[in-house]
Amino acid sequence: MTPPESASALLEALRELLHASPSARSWRQLCALLGRWPEDSAQVGFDYAEAHLGRWPDSLRGADAAWIERALVGEPEPMLRLARRCTINRNIGPEGARRLAACEDLGQLTLMSLSTAAIGLEGVEALAASPHMARLTSLNLTHNGCGDAGMAALAASPHMARLEHLDLWNNAIGPEGAASLAASAQIVGLGRLQLGANPIGDAGMAALAASPNLSQVTELSLPSCDIGPEGALMLVRSPFAARLRHLDLSFNAIEEDALIELASAPSLARARTLSLEGCGLTPTAIRALAWSRTLSEKVREDFRAMI
Repeated sequence: MTPPESASALLEALRELLHASPSARSWRQLCALLGRWPEDSAQVGFDYAEAHLGRWPDSLRGADAAWIERALVGEPEPMLRLARRCTINRNIGPEGARRLAACEDLGQLTLMSLSTAAIGLEGVEALAASPHMARLTSLNLTHNGCGDAGMAALAASPHMARLEHLDLWNNAIGPEGAASLAASAQIVGLGRLQLGANPIGDAGMAALAASPNLSQVTELSLPSCDIGPEGALMLVRSPFAARLRHLDLSFNAIEEDALIELASAPSLARARTLSLEGCGLTPTAIRALAWSRTLSEKVREDFRAMI
């Protein structure tokens, strides 16, 4: 039988991991190492790791699956305090979301992804109401069916004030939900906003285009959002759209005349990508975009390739 590792040997191994270059592999090794620590000295390992993880990117510090499972059954898991990212891509339901929201050990998270987790409106409301979510800068809730009420709960939450990236793809959010986000006094610092496959329509687009909450957004994704020519033009005429670097309006019925106007929109001058697939691109519209005097060379090249 292999003798148990001494606390001093474990500490030395931990020291080497923490002072090496951060990587996903090193993080997995660190989590496994802490899991082997003797209970009577586990706090020593935890404290040392906590004191020396500051230089590690949050994106590498993903919560171990076993830690998450304990949180999902309502058990405390202090090791979660070392994590900065939580990713769950399976059905946990509203109750799972409520338990995550109630988990004090998750209070240091900055990145959360609950894609296709079936948490619904109740789960989103629980997360929005949780003070343990107050450090989040990135929230991915794609395919959860939260609807307009869920969007309203997020928009009204003081715990969402640090969000820089919000992904709500396919959540049955309509014009009312888009208006809630546009009017939010809390979510005002977004740099990336993804609302694809939500029927916000021209009314929702009008609310967003008129909102200063859009003024910091550099990446805006709105494919399949029931946006028509009026909605697209309201967006590019907005003074708050000037920072856009990536814009996806694909699979919206924008039509030729509006597409031609997009080609000369000053607000799109800094865009590096402009996705208009499935928007009714005609040869005339493609030529206007390809030879635009306003759009960047990178965007013009993309459309020239279609000629």
